[in-house]
Amino acid sequence: MKTKEERKAIEDRVQWLHDKNGLVTPDMVVEDAKRKDSPLHGEFEWDVKKAAAAHWVDRACEIISSVIIIIKTTTVDVRSPAYVRDPSCASHEQGYIAVTTLRTNQESSRIALMTEFARVGDCLRRARLLALALEMQDDVDRIIGGIDELRYRVQLVGSMSIN
Repeated sequence: MKTKEERKAIEDRVQWLHDKNGLVTPDMVVEDAKRKDSPLHGEFEWDVKKAAAAHWVDRACEIISSVIIIIKTTTVDVRSPAYVRDPSCASHEQGYIAVTTLRTNQESSRIALMTEFARVGDCLRRARLLALALEMQDDVDRIIGGIDELRYRVQLVGSMSIN
Protein backbone atom coordinates (compact mmCIF):
# COMPACT_ATOMS: atom_id res chain seq x y z
CA MET A 1 0.00 0.00 0.00
CA LYS A 2 1.37 3.38 -1.01
CA THR A 3 1.62 6.27 1.41
CA LYS A 4 -0.06 9.56 0.53
CA GLU A 5 3.36 11.03 -0.19
CA GLU A 6 4.33 8.17 -2.52
CA ARG A 7 1.00 8.40 -4.36
CA LYS A 8 1.43 12.19 -4.68
CA ALA A 9 4.98 11.79 -6.02
CA ILE A 10 3.70 9.38 -8.70
CA GLU A 11 0.83 11.69 -9.65
CA ASP A 12 3.17 14.68 -9.79
CA ARG A 13 5.63 12.80 -11.99
CA VAL A 14 2.91 11.78 -14.47
CA GLN A 15 1.72 15.40 -14.50
CA TRP A 16 5.31 16.57 -15.08
CA LEU A 17 5.63 14.19 -18.05
CA HIS A 18 2.36 15.50 -19.43
CA ASP A 19 3.33 19.14 -19.02
CA LYS A 20 6.78 18.54 -20.50
CA ASN A 21 5.42 16.77 -23.60
CA GLY A 22 1.89 18.13 -24.04
CA LEU A 23 0.55 14.60 -23.42
CA VAL A 24 1.67 11.48 -21.61
CA THR A 25 2.08 8.01 -23.11
CA PRO A 26 2.82 4.62 -21.57
CA ASP A 27 6.20 4.63 -23.36
CA MET A 28 7.07 7.96 -21.68
CA VAL A 29 6.14 6.55 -18.28
CA VAL A 30 8.25 3.42 -18.80
CA GLU A 31 11.22 5.43 -20.07
CA ASP A 32 11.08 7.76 -17.07
CA ALA A 33 10.59 4.83 -14.68
CA LYS A 34 13.85 3.25 -15.85
CA ARG A 35 15.64 5.98 -13.92
CA LYS A 36 16.22 4.74 -10.37
CA ASP A 37 15.56 8.23 -8.98
CA SER A 38 12.12 8.43 -10.63
CA PRO A 39 9.14 7.98 -8.29
CA LEU A 40 7.77 5.68 -11.00
CA HIS A 41 10.72 3.27 -10.79
CA GLY A 42 9.23 1.11 -8.02
CA GLU A 43 5.98 0.65 -9.95
CA PHE A 44 7.60 -1.78 -12.38
CA GLU A 45 9.11 -5.24 -12.21
CA TRP A 46 12.63 -4.80 -13.58
CA ASP A 47 13.55 -8.48 -13.47
CA VAL A 48 13.06 -9.30 -17.14
CA LYS A 49 12.08 -12.93 -16.55
CA LYS A 50 9.45 -12.01 -13.95
CA ALA A 51 8.15 -9.15 -16.09
CA ALA A 52 7.90 -11.41 -19.13
CA ALA A 53 6.04 -14.07 -17.15
CA ALA A 54 3.58 -11.46 -15.84
CA HIS A 55 3.07 -10.11 -19.37
CA TRP A 56 2.45 -13.62 -20.67
CA VAL A 57 -0.19 -14.22 -18.00
CA ASP A 58 -1.89 -10.90 -18.88
CA ARG A 59 -1.79 -11.86 -22.57
CA ALA A 60 -3.25 -15.29 -21.77
CA CYS A 61 -6.13 -13.56 -19.95
CA GLU A 62 -6.72 -11.40 -23.04
CA ILE A 63 -6.75 -14.50 -25.26
CA ILE A 64 -9.18 -16.37 -23.01
CA SER A 65 -11.46 -13.33 -22.87
CA SER A 66 -11.40 -12.93 -26.65
CA VAL A 67 -12.93 -16.36 -27.37
CA ILE A 68 -16.55 -15.99 -28.50
CA ILE A 69 -19.31 -18.59 -28.73
CA ILE A 70 -22.59 -18.34 -30.58
CA ILE A 71 -25.62 -19.37 -28.58
CA LYS A 72 -28.69 -20.06 -30.68
CA THR A 73 -32.02 -19.16 -29.16
CA THR A 74 -35.46 -19.50 -30.70
CA THR A 75 -35.34 -15.90 -31.93
CA VAL A 76 -31.69 -14.82 -32.31
CA ASP A 77 -28.11 -15.98 -32.35
CA VAL A 78 -26.18 -14.42 -29.47
CA ARG A 79 -22.43 -13.82 -29.70
CA SER A 80 -21.17 -14.19 -26.15
CA PRO A 81 -17.79 -14.47 -24.49
CA ALA A 82 -17.04 -18.18 -24.23
CA TYR A 83 -15.28 -17.81 -20.87
CA VAL A 84 -15.79 -15.51 -17.90
CA ARG A 85 -14.11 -15.23 -14.53
CA ASP A 86 -15.11 -18.21 -12.43
CA PRO A 87 -17.34 -16.92 -9.59
CA SER A 88 -16.13 -19.74 -7.34
CA CYS A 89 -12.52 -18.46 -7.42
CA ALA A 90 -11.32 -16.25 -4.59
CA SER A 91 -10.42 -12.68 -5.55
CA HIS A 92 -6.68 -13.49 -5.49
CA GLU A 93 -7.06 -16.65 -7.62
CA GLN A 94 -7.06 -16.94 -11.39
CA GLY A 95 -9.73 -18.92 -13.17
CA TYR A 96 -12.15 -18.76 -16.05
CA ILE A 97 -15.21 -20.93 -16.59
CA ALA A 98 -17.06 -21.74 -19.82
CA VAL A 99 -20.33 -19.89 -20.22
CA THR A 100 -21.88 -23.19 -21.33
CA THR A 101 -20.93 -24.62 -17.93
CA LEU A 102 -22.38 -21.60 -16.11
CA ARG A 103 -25.71 -22.14 -17.87
CA THR A 104 -26.16 -25.34 -15.84
CA ASN A 105 -25.68 -23.65 -12.45
CA GLN A 106 -28.21 -20.93 -11.64
CA GLU A 107 -26.37 -19.56 -8.60
CA SER A 108 -22.97 -19.36 -10.34
CA SER A 109 -24.52 -17.81 -13.44
CA ARG A 110 -26.29 -15.22 -11.29
CA ILE A 111 -23.04 -14.33 -9.50
CA ALA A 112 -21.14 -14.12 -12.82
CA LEU A 113 -23.80 -11.79 -14.23
CA MET A 114 -23.74 -9.61 -11.11
CA THR A 115 -19.93 -9.43 -11.41
CA GLU A 116 -20.23 -8.22 -15.00
CA PHE A 117 -22.79 -5.60 -13.97
CA ALA A 118 -20.47 -4.49 -11.16
CA ARG A 119 -17.64 -4.11 -13.69
CA VAL A 120 -19.88 -2.04 -15.97
CA GLY A 121 -21.01 0.07 -13.03
CA ASP A 122 -17.40 0.72 -12.02
CA CYS A 123 -16.54 1.82 -15.56
CA LEU A 124 -19.57 4.09 -15.63
CA ARG A 125 -18.65 5.59 -12.27
CA ARG A 126 -15.22 6.41 -13.70
CA ALA A 127 -16.92 7.88 -16.76
CA ARG A 128 -19.15 9.90 -14.44
CA LEU A 129 -16.10 11.56 -12.89
CA LEU A 130 -15.04 12.66 -16.35
CA ALA A 131 -18.61 13.70 -17.13
CA LEU A 132 -18.68 15.78 -13.93
CA ALA A 133 -15.48 17.53 -14.96
CA LEU A 134 -17.09 18.26 -18.35
CA GLU A 135 -20.49 19.12 -16.80
CA MET A 136 -22.25 16.28 -18.65
CA GLN A 137 -23.11 13.92 -15.79
CA ASP A 138 -26.93 13.71 -16.00
CA ASP A 139 -27.06 11.06 -18.74
CA VAL A 140 -24.35 9.00 -17.06
CA ASP A 141 -26.26 9.16 -13.76
CA ARG A 142 -29.35 7.70 -15.48
CA ILE A 143 -27.34 4.84 -16.97
CA ILE A 144 -25.65 4.07 -13.64
CA GLY A 145 -29.07 4.03 -11.98
CA GLY A 146 -30.30 1.52 -14.56
CA ILE A 147 -27.30 -0.76 -14.08
CA ASP A 148 -27.64 -0.59 -10.29
CA GLU A 149 -31.34 -1.45 -10.55
CA LEU A 150 -30.56 -4.40 -12.82
CA ARG A 151 -27.91 -5.70 -10.41
CA TYR A 152 -30.39 -5.40 -7.56
CA ARG A 153 -33.05 -7.36 -9.48
CA VAL A 154 -30.58 -10.14 -10.37
CA GLN A 155 -29.46 -10.28 -6.72
CA LEU A 156 -33.08 -10.31 -5.52
CA VAL A 157 -33.98 -13.21 -7.83
CA GLY A 158 -31.10 -15.21 -6.39
CA SER A 159 -31.99 -14.50 -2.79
CA MET A 160 -35.64 -15.40 -3.43
CA SER A 161 -34.70 -18.74 -4.98
CA ILE A 162 -32.51 -19.62 -1.98
CA ASN A 163 -35.28 -19.05 0.56
